Amino acid sequence: MEAWISLLIVIIVFHPSKNVQNNYGCSYEVLLTNDRQIVCANITSSFFQYFNINVNRYHWLTCKSCNLSTISTETFHFPKNAITYLFLIDNQIISISNYSFSKLPHLKVLNLRNNLIRTIATHTFSGIGKLLQLDLSRNLLERLDADTFRDLENLDILNLNQNRISFVHQEAFASLKRLKYLYINRNYISSLSDNMFENLVDLKILYLENNDITEISRLAFNGLDNLNYLYLNNNTIITLSQYNFKPLRNLIDLQLRFNNLTIIDTSVFNGLRNLKFLYLGNNRLESINWYGLIGLDSLEVIDLIENKFQYFSLGHLKNMKNLTVLWLENNNISNFTIHSDTDVQNSLKVINLVKNELDYIDYRLLFKKVPQLEEVWLGRNNWTCEFIIEMHDFFVSSNISVCTVANCTGEAFKRYIDSICFEPYANETELSYDFATDCTNSSSVSYFILFVVLLKCYVSSTSF
Repeated sequence: MEAWISLLIVIIVFHPSKNVQNNYGCSYEVLLTNDRQIVCANITSSFFQYFNINVNRYHWLTCKSCNLSTISTETFHFPKNAITYLFLIDNQIISISNYSFSKLPHLKVLNLRNNLIRTIATHTFSGIGKLLQLDLSRNLLERLDADTFRDLENLDILNLNQNRISFVHQEAFASLKRLKYLYINRNYISSLSDNMFENLVDLKILYLENNDITEISRLAFNGLDNLNYLYLNNNTIITLSQYNFKPLRNLIDLQLRFNNLTIIDTSVFNGLRNLKFLYLGNNRLESINWYGLIGLDSLEVIDLIENKFQYFSLGHLKNMKNLTVLWLENNNISNFTIHSDTDVQNSLKVINLVKNELDYIDYRLLFKKVPQLEEVWLGRNNWTCEFIIEMHDFFVSSNISVCTVANCTGEAFKRYIDSICFEPYANETELSYDFATDCTNSSSVSYFILFVVLLKCYVSSTSF
């Protein structure tokens, strides 16, 4: 309901009224916010040189399906204007000259998405120092040279998604002292070099997903003291060096899913004292060196799903006093170790061990070492019938939810137990048992109760 209300508000506030005037390929609209907008279609780069409308009354200028192949200082040759929002999306723009937007000094939002721009000159954006948002996504940019964004000291959001960027100069972002959001997804960046982002001292969110990153230099994130979110999913990162993320002392969320990591080395994450969410799923992780997870004092969630662990120790979580969720789903774990001298994990509430190779865990010791445990996910392992029943009953009697693959209902887990305990008889057409010796024969007895009854009969018959 909230989403629909928000959408309705957007429609009411930003949906323009009907065209109030039409002249030479442009319509002039009044938004319901009382802002005035010029919308032009099928025009060329020289069109605005002969534009005779008083643009001092309009804040929005949009070109739709135009042919603005080249933008120069003469393209927007307005002697006086109040243009604040300029949208040049999908207009076949190939090149932009120096000072092209300098006649638009009040510009705050510039959208150049989905064009054919290959290069940006040093002074392309000079003269629009009030700009807050710049969108260059879906172009053909191949490199970011020094001072690419010169004079954009107030820029807040920069979108470079879906270009062909493979080279980023150390001084490419030198002027962006106030930038908070940087998007460089779906490019061709292969490595993150030292001090690559050091000028982005106010950056909060950095997206580097779907690149070709294989290497991260030790000081790649130097200067990013205020970064809160770092997304490196879908790259080809093989190794992380010690203290790789140390400068990111205010990082909250680190995502490294779908990479080629094989080991978590000692002190890789040391320094991330405020990190709450660590996502390492869908890698090739086989082991964690001792102290590989040291320094993660504030961590709440760790995702290790779909890796290649065969062994995992509760000791890896040492000193994590705030950890709530441990995901180990879909590995090859056959040994989940809890030592008697392992530190008590007072905060852990959810452990997911679904789709592994386990046939035993010391669940009583686990309960002792993880006293706040609320959910344990156990589906799709190699449990024996007797062991899974004993473990299930213990956890349930301790008020811990026992979960399969999909949910944590008692009925779902009963069916899971049935599949383990009675699968050998699945292809038989008849099941005939003699429930003598005080055992009631009833065709309506569930598989689970049937097993308990059979077990009771067996114990009774062998006690003599």
